Amino acid sequence: MAYAFPGEAPVDYAPWKYGDSRLQFRGPFRPLVGRYSVALGGSETFGRAQKDPWPVLLEGCLGRMVVNLGLPNAGPDVYLRDTAVQDVASQANSAFLQLPGAVNLSNRFYCVHPRRNDRVLRITPDLHGLYPEIDFIEFNFTNHLVSRLRSAEADRFALLHEELRRMWIARMSELLARLPRRTVLIWLAEAPLAETGIFGSSLTPALVDRAMVAAVAEGRPVLEIVVDPLPGGTGDQGPLADQGGMHRQIAEALVPFAEGDDQSKTGARRRP
Repeated sequence: MAYAFPGEAPVDYAPWKYGDSRLQFRGPFRPLVGRYSVALGGSETFGRAQKDPWPVLLEGCLGRMVVNLGLPNAGPDVYLRDTAVQDVASQANSAFLQLPGAVNLSNRFYCVHPRRNDRVLRITPDLHGLYPEIDFIEFNFTNHLVSRLRSAEADRFALLHEELRRMWIARMSELLARLPRRTVLIWLAEAPLAETGIFGSSLTPALVDRAMVAAVAEGRPVLEIVVDPLPGGTGDQGPLADQGGMHRQIAEALVPFAEGDDQSKTGARRRP
């Protein structure tokens, strides 16, 4: 698997799997021996079109292995369904988790694809009953679906919003219970973490607010990284060639949180 911009050498993701996992992660393969950290998150953690995404840069700073478990558009469901990946993450010395939005997870109104969490797999009778006037056949992606429902009527959307809040807290708490206690939560967004979750930015975790993060953090550090809006968007949309600065910003911000969790690391620290 590779991706290239015109005139540039393609990025080779060297995809590979862990054990009997059905998920393909960014390589290259390295045996998981000794002490290592893991990075979990969505498209920005995976580093689409980036030769050196932030887990690689952070590894260079720390002098120890940081395994990239990022997946495009990942929500908590993709990790909770895969025991092989949970085993890899649980045996790590520490973890860095890019907080996902609240729309890419299954709930009582709709179900998402087990591996591509941004894909709508099924609309439930509860959502048909809540929005009887909407023909749901046109919706293939969660952001499209939720943005349409949000524009229909505030009172009805409040029911869906509350369900997404509740499920996000439950699933994230379950996921964090399976990760190392030394886990740093990363708020990577185009706006600071606020009292009210926003929707519409391709980077800011959709509909996630400060109270939701506090409910799952339970003493874990929360690192807020606010970046400038990127032209054309992020993730699987728009040009991605200019994200290198964002990845360096993430790695540099994580170094102080990561340096103290491995007393056996070797090698001099260097800037990404």
